[in-house]
Amino acid sequence: MTPPPPSPGRTPSGFELRVNLALKVLAVFVLSWLVIVNAVAYIDRVGYVAIVAVFGILVAYFFGSSGFQVDFGVRSSPPQW
Repeated sequence: MTPPPPSPGRTPSGFELRVNLALKVLAVFVLSWLVIVNAVAYIDRVGYVAIVAVFGILVAYFFGSSGFQVDFGVRSSPPQW
């Protein structure tokens, strides 16, 4: 036996939908503001040089022509002579 389908319930009014949307927008704004404030505080604490260095490494890695080709000498098979 299958259960009966759920009842549709009450349809929210236009005012309730607008309030709900406004609360969601406010929540996104507050969370974004907190992230930005914490990021600025972190940059202030760590220092701009470290942030610029990490950002430069990421840019070079993702947008470089060949990326970082680092060879640590680890081979999965012996070299072919």
